[in-house]
Amino acid sequence: KPEGLPDGTGFVPMIFKNHGNRQSIIDIANSAKKAGIKNLLGFNEPDQANQGNMTVAQALDAWPVLQETGLRLGSPGCVHPDNEWMKSFMEGARKRELKVDFVCVHSYGSTDADAFIRRMGMIHKLFRKPIWITEFAVGDWNAKSPEENRYKPDKVLKFMEDVLPQLEKLDFIERYAWFPAKTDNRALTSSALWDATGKFTRLGECYRDF
Repeated sequence: KPEGLPDGTGFVPMIFKNHGNRQSIIDIANSAKKAGIKNLLGFNEPDQANQGNMTVAQALDAWPVLQETGLRLGSPGCVHPDNEWMKSFMEGARKRELKVDFVCVHSYGSTDADAFIRRMGMIHKLFRKPIWITEFAVGDWNAKSPEENRYKPDKVLKFMEDVLPQLEKLDFIERYAWFPAKTDNRALTSSALWDATGKFTRLGECYRDF
């Protein structure tokens, strides 16, 4: 568990990708257990070349090592949690009788709160597992600068105000975490929880106080 976390802040380790070092995964798991941590997250965005960058076969072959840790396991967190990579992984895990306790979801869409909630329901229906939304925010991936971002702070705030109460009511959503982007991020500027001085934005205050 990292030093300096505020009291009451939970920490869940992740195996970013598999480098073929079995012992390092076991060491991480043992450290987690000693700290009282019960969950372990699978690979980060393996369907993205500049992130985990793994084939489905590589992920499935490596998964038994994660399973040996005895911790509760979250699936790989894909860029697109409902794409062919994730579908193939979950089907492969089922056929190999591998353990996946909950599905990790990343989502950086529009300010359409209803569409976001419908998508979470669809993903749950697809995999029949509890969901952890380990990263979500509103993103304009066509913006070339923060100034060009079409999602203004008021719209993102309204999205958060609409979405959070619904997430709390959905029994298949176990956990969720807003991605705390920086204000100079061209795609995610309006999703920042803190400004450049470290002060809460209005969005950050909403998330803190909910």
